Amino acid sequence: MRLSILFVLFIFILFSCGSSSALFPKKHLGSYTGKQEAFQVEMGDSPITVPSRKLELTLAYGELWLSSPEEKLSATYSVKAETKMYYALDVQLENGVSEEWQLWKKGNKIIRKPIAPLPEVIFIAD
Repeated sequence: MRLSILFVLFIFILFSCGSSSALFPKKHLGSYTGKQEAFQVEMGDSPITVPSRKLELTLAYGELWLSSPEEKLSATYSVKAETKMYYALDVQLENGVSEEWQLWKKGNKIIRKPIAPLPEVIFIAD
């Protein structure tokens, strides 16, 4: 009887501590700004240069909004892993593209690691 009460108490404490809806500290939520550098795309025999552009990011728990002068995208994400330096995010953009992003614990920055040929973008908190 005593052992079963301790077991139930242990399970209760385990579930109550592990059921937080916060993926990471609230201080990381908010607005970020970044710049996507110019890059080239091979189309047939001639390369096409895509100009650089300013990107704005709004981060909330479980979702984000990425906007530029040309387009606005929404996305959902989940924390894939937590390291000593950053949270690895698995981002699912509304256009079907999946990317890995890094939310750094210090420095108020997010690094977007898109699929080539898009260059990496570093977002800094506003």
